[in-house]
Amino acid sequence: MSRSQPANRLARVNDPVRIERAGIFDADTLAAFAQRTFVEAYEGGDATPDHVVQYAASAFAPATVRSELGDPAYLFLIARRDDGYAGYAKLCRGRPIAELSARSTVQLERIYVERRRQGAGLGGALLRAALAAAQRDADAIWLSVWQDNPRAQRFYRKNGFEIVGKAFFMLGPERQEDFIMARRFG
Repeated sequence: MSRSQPANRLARVNDPVRIERAGIFDADTLAAFAQRTFVEAYEGGDATPDHVVQYAASAFAPATVRSELGDPAYLFLIARRDDGYAGYAKLCRGRPIAELSARSTVQLERIYVERRRQGAGLGGALLRAALAAAQRDADAIWLSVWQDNPRAQRFYRKNGFEIVGKAFFMLGPERQEDFIMARRFG
């Protein structure tokens, strides 16, 4: 599918939520949504709020998101409602890791659901759509999850992921410890 064409519906959750592939035309709205949901996810945690905001502004700048939307290695899935975005997932093809021996892998780089919409099954629906897309291109999927987020770890375990290693994520000068979790297909 050309990323400049209208998005195709991939899954449906509790009408009227639709999970669709994002295209270039989504770049500005997706960038703003990604910044907001990233900041929401870190609110109240140990990270310095200024570092969170600065990271989000850089990592989810409209030009960055537009570039990634135009790169065939990336796939963005948007959970869309009539009143706007409710969540999104970002996959990156061909990003191997030493902790996982597989012929081909896909990284689930991001999956975020708006705080006010959490708990309604939307994260599970986004993950199922991401798994279906990844399985077409890879033998395994992996992600990193903050070690201090047991809720997310339980979610991924429930969906067939297991811890295969450790990594870290730099949020400004702050080092965040992560687990690497993976799921094999087939």
